[in-house]
Amino acid sequence: MQQYPLLQALDRALEERSLYMIALARLSPVFPFAILGYALGPTSVSVRDYSVGTALGLYPGCLLYAYLGSSMKGLSDGGQGRDGGAMFGVAFSVLSTVLISWKAKQVFDEAVKPKPSKE
Repeated sequence: MQQYPLLQALDRALEERSLYMIALARLSPVFPFAILGYALGPTSVSVRDYSVGTALGLYPGCLLYAYLGSSMKGLSDGGQGRDGGAMFGVAFSVLSTVLISWKAKQVFDEAVKPKPSKE
């Protein structure tokens, strides 16, 4: 990793805020699950931070998928049970996914930005 400055910067950022960054990455669909797991392998992230960050990042998505599934069942029964709550839930889901992805990208871009040297 010594020959790749971008990876070194990311590793330093992960040392400082690993739990937060892993949770954000797991929340965001922009970062593929398996690739992220492999990419974090050679870093200095502890097993505890990796596990807790993954759990925290996956839990909201699981709740969201369960809610969307139950909402779609109500919408697919010929319009019976159709209410604004289901449509609001779907719109909220899409909006939160976009916002979380944007925030995750912002955090990762900030983490790998070269810091000015102190001379």
